[in-house]
Amino acid sequence: INAEYMGLQREKMIPPSQFPIKPPMGGMGGMPGMALPKEEGPVKIENLESLIDFGNIECLNIDAKTPFTNALKQADPSLLIKSDTDPQLLLNIPFISQIKLHHLRISANNDGTGPKLVKLFSNRVTMGFSDAESQAPDQVFTLTLKDYTNDINVKYVNFQHVDRISIFIESNYGAPITAIKKLELWGCSAKGTNLKDFAQVQEKMLKQGQKFTFTYSN
Repeated sequence: INAEYMGLQREKMIPPSQFPIKPPMGGMGGMPGMALPKEEGPVKIENLESLIDFGNIECLNIDAKTPFTNALKQADPSLLIKSDTDPQLLLNIPFISQIKLHHLRISANNDGTGPKLVKLFSNRVTMGFSDAESQAPDQVFTLTLKDYTNDINVKYVNFQHVDRISIFIESNYGAPITAIKKLELWGCSAKGTNLKDFAQVQEKMLKQGQKFTFTYSN
């Protein structure tokens, strides 16, 4: 309260409750003229293909005859990506804006070429085979045949505000090379989402198996 109003109080005995008080900067919820927190809608889990920076993807040990778009950017199940000299594959996938990763979908054949041991790394600026073999991953999966047709859920707390995902396929089921029919990354933009919503998703998934409570966008 400034000196002018202090003077009015002494001269005219104006009750303090009638003084015009300026709200503090930044606001405080629940008081007149002050900003209230905005409520966010439910998280919408969708295919992140539109947020992938395709011009800067790196695929190490990939057969040059099978470009990465065979798995990441098409719907023809007859097209594959294959490893070249051995079963290992390393895909470094950047995004045009930060994302939150919720789950993967990896489709493969039941002929020994499907991925078995898969490691995920988040926000690694550079990632080669020596890095993938020596650094601790953010998550490791040992895939089974049923995983080729189901969602592969990630630990959401490890994949918040993601600029880049590295997927290291370390081994397969015994074939000389690895082959993938389809690779999909599912989640949402990191902007305007709430970690609490993902915690609720994870809790429901643990109780209900593969049943999801969110509406997917194709």
